[in-house]
Amino acid sequence: MITAADPAWWQRHFSDLGTGDGAGSWAFNGTVVIAGLLVGSVGAFVGRDLHRWLGDAALPRIAWVVGLFALTGAALAGVGLFPLHLAPLPHNIAAFGALGLFALTAAVVTVVMPGPPRAMLLTTVGAGVALLVALLLWRPGDVYSAAGLEAIAVGVGFVWMTTLVRTLAAFVPDASRPSERAHLLAGRLDSTSLPARGKVGS
Repeated sequence: MITAADPAWWQRHFSDLGTGDGAGSWAFNGTVVIAGLLVGSVGAFVGRDLHRWLGDAALPRIAWVVGLFALTGAALAGVGLFPLHLAPLPHNIAAFGALGLFALTAAVVTVVMPGPPRAMLLTTVGAGVALLVALLLWRPGDVYSAAGLEAIAVGVGFVWMTTLVRTLAAFVPDASRPSERAHLLAGRLDSTSLPARGKVGS
């Protein structure tokens, strides 16, 4: 923000920080790509924790969670890989795709959790309502620019992820839980069909 060539960038959206060829542009786009990779990595850890909590029976549902986190991270990385001034259409697809995928991921994670825990359910519903209101205030309300919408979406996302991490820390056992399945989506195999090296770890 400090090095932005256009001081009025905030009247449009954050992606204007990634336009141009200066160091600030490279820093913004590179940071967004790294953030996408981190979101995908968080999804892998969430999948591990859900398996420790729910066991092999939930592996197909857990696979959806991990996959959605990976897609969300890929879409977020696409925001940085396709700068607005060079590829506006792919950039906008990636930006709005990341927002939609994150909302879908939040809903699926909450459904996969047993219960789900009250704090997680309330936070997810509240986040969904907040994002819907933010979208309506942006269009057709025209109360703020896309930069305002993005700032609200990121804030809501961090609140939801913080609640998710705290919920998993409270309910997930500390001990490792090796899987008895040879394949992620296949049913449990008998011992004669397992590879000679033994069971696959979670």
